[in-house]
Parts: sequence; C-alpha cells; structure tokens
Amino acid sequence: MENNIIEDRQRIGFSLVFINAIIEFALMSSKLTNFARMIHKFEQFIFLNQLLQKEDKIIVALSGGVDSMVLLTLLQKSGYHVIAAHCNYKLRAEESDSEEVLVKTYCEKIGIQLHINRLEDPAIISESGMGIQEFARVYRYEWFEKLLTETQSNKLATAHHADDQLETILFNLTRGSGLNGMRGIAMKKGSLVRPLLCFEKDEIVQISQKLKIPYQTDSSNLTDKYTRNKIRLDIVPKLKAINNNVSHHAQELSEWANFYTTNTDKKSEITFPYSLSYHTILRQELPLQYLLHLLNPFGFNKFQIDDLMGLIYNQKVGKRIESITHCIYCNNGGLEVIQKSKHLQQLLNVNELPFMGSFNDKLVKIEMVDRPQNLTEKNCLYLGLSELQLPIVLKPIEAGDRFSPLGMKGHKTIGNYFTDKKIPHAQRNNAVKICIGTEIAAVLPGTIDNAFAVHSESKIILKVSFNNN
Repeated sequence: MENNIIEDRQRIGFSLVFINAIIEFALMSSKLTNFARMIHKFEQFIFLNQLLQKEDKIIVALSGGVDSMVLLTLLQKSGYHVIAAHCNYKLRAEESDSEEVLVKTYCEKIGIQLHINRLEDPAIISESGMGIQEFARVYRYEWFEKLLTETQSNKLATAHHADDQLETILFNLTRGSGLNGMRGIAMKKGSLVRPLLCFEKDEIVQISQKLKIPYQTDSSNLTDKYTRNKIRLDIVPKLKAINNNVSHHAQELSEWANFYTTNTDKKSEITFPYSLSYHTILRQELPLQYLLHLLNPFGFNKFQIDDLMGLIYNQKVGKRIESITHCIYCNNGGLEVIQKSKHLQQLLNVNELPFMGSFNDKLVKIEMVDRPQNLTEKNCLYLGLSELQLPIVLKPIEAGDRFSPLGMKGHKTIGNYFTDKKIPHAQRNNAVKICIGTEIAAVLPGTIDNAFAVHSESKIILKVSFNNN
C-alpha cells in the first residue's frame, strides 16, 4: 500500500528470502502446512504490533529452554542483529552447567555473540531476603539493563508465549488483582519485547522440531512446588480440555485490558468521510484494539477488524469491509471510512427541461444551451444529441454498469473507471448515472460516454451541472 507499508516492512526487516523459502517448502509438503502458517503468524504479529525494526540491535534472553532457543533462531533467520545473554545461577548443579554448554555450543554454531553471567555465590540469594524465583528475575533483568548499555543494544527480547500469558492472568486472578491483573504480560514495554506471545507452547515445540533446534528442559518446571507450576501443570491442561484456544483468548484479554486501562471510554468523534493513515494505525501500541475502539460504534465487529488488519498487512488496495451503516475502503496509504446514504432514491424521471432538483444528495441541473466555447467547466458536463429524448432518467450506480468514457477506447465498468481516476469512495457512494434511452450518457462525478460527445453534427447540447447538497 503505497510506500508507507513497503517502508514499514523494510524497517521491520524480515528476511523475505527466509520466510518465502519456508512457505514454498511447506506448500510442497502437506505435513508442513501448519508450520508455514506459524512462521507467517510470527512475521505478522511483529509487523502489526510494531515490535521490532530492521535497525534494532536485540539482546535475546537465552535460557537454553525450547522457547528462548526458538526465539533466537527465528529472529536471526529473519535478518535481525541479535545477541544472546545467558544467566547461570548455579542452582541445579550439573543441569545448570549443561544448559550453559548447550547455549554456548549452539551460538557458536549459528554465529551469535553470547554473553554469560555466572552467579558464583548462590548464598547471596538467601541474604537478599527474596525467594529464589523472585531473586533470579531481579538479578537477570538488572544484568540485561547493564548489557543493553554495554553492547549499545536497544531491544531486549524474551520468549514469553501465549501459555505463559494464560498462567499469568490466572495467577493474578487468584491474587485478586482486578483489571490491571488481566493485563498480564505486555507485548512491549520500553526496550522489552515479547515476539512469541502469538504462539502456544505446542507450536513452539513444533518449530524447534522442524528447524532441528536443540534445547534442554528445566527440571524445576516439572515440579508443582511453585504456584505458577501448579497452574501450568494442573489447571491449564483442564482448561485446554474445555477449549483448546484458551491461551489465545487469554492473550486477547490481555490486549483488551491493556487498551481499556490506558484509553478513555469516550465514543469516537468522527466526521465522514474519515481518513486514517496506515502509519497512524501501526504506530499504536495495540493497533487492532485501537481500530475496534474507533470503529465499533459504527457497526464493525472484532471479526471484521481482524479481516481489516489482514488486508492492511497483505496490502490489499481497493478492498472494502461493510457494516450496515458504513464502509471501510483500503486505499493507497490509508483507510477511508464513509457513511452509507440512508435512503438512496432509485429513479428520477426528467420529463421537461430545464430541470433542477436533488437526487441522492446531489443538486442536479439539466438545461439546453448553445454550443459553449469551454467544455471543461468544473462540475459541468456537456452532452451532444441529434434529437431530444425524454424522459432523461437519473439512477444510482449499479454493480456491473458499463460505459465508454470520453476519450477512451472500448468499454469499462463504472467501478473500474472510478478506481482509475481515483474518485474518492465518499463520492462513489452516491454517484449518479444519467440515462438517455437505454444508454448511460454520463456519470456524476466523472465524464460522459463517447456516444454523447459534443461535435459539429450535434443538434442539441445539454448542460448538466451538479454539486453535493
């Protein structure tokens, strides 16, 4: 969609060679269809939520588990400048050291710079007065902040996914944390981004298998000693048995809670036609929620806005989405929202001239005139006739209407003519065709048919003046 979307894609910096290669390979094997869809979802999630740009220098928090190993691999193969950062807390003896060996070996293999922080004295954990998990979280994020400065990086990517989102929201729910607790894990906050929130755990494991990414499972995640683990191991499987999409619903809940805790409830004050640039949409913290909040009062639902985001992402210029009262058009550079005419007149017979009247919000005047010197007046069309035929009929444009536009060869649909001439959709909505006999003589706004051009043999000349009421 014009240069805006192209530039956005370039800034975000996905390696289209990598993405397209995977998708082409997937199309050759039905077994990989879901995998190709997942890779596309990763690309679209980052793009639509503006999580990363090509020039970013990204630190990936790398534990050695499947989530972070997949995140590192996808970001690198997508063309980002990534650095890995691994914390070894020395809490699980040989297991902690084997994780360090794993990440070191893998980063060397794929050519990623790796920074390692070893907690040489675990006794400081008890001295801190914090629990093990709380201490580990504070310790690593303090180190990540220092590392961002030291390496001149501007983004920190962690591998939280949709199942983590569900666990967090359920955990917050048990603590009575209210609407703020339903915000869960943010997609982005300052320099921190979480590109895997679009995936469930099972999907991440599938990606690791397809790309043959090594990983190690943290044994502490398999015990129900911690509250989060109890939720993960006992409650989440039961919820998924009821609805397998529950993790994605939790992610949607998080996005909405984030939106409604940072935006007012005030109904959008919009005058139509209303234009909205893609740049404005994509710079929002939550583009989908922003659009739904803006357009829902005019009859557009979540499924339509989901489709609209897909049209924006896939650069579908000329497509439209309708509610009962309004239309959204995807144009070059942005959306155009128009209000449908409430009651379109279907027919108006002009039985005598001169005529002046209103038809579908257009003030139309038709009169016989002498041959004019200027045939190109603004908001005027001149028709040349061999004889006067009444009635002259005014009708709304219908799908499939064809005519031969003045100066063009052959026929084309009025819709295609409007597209070629870039007639705004707000004007197309109440466009009028003027019919003489069985032929379309003129289109308002627009031009006349070649058959009704004024020439030396024209015996009668009609002047059609028009304007919006």
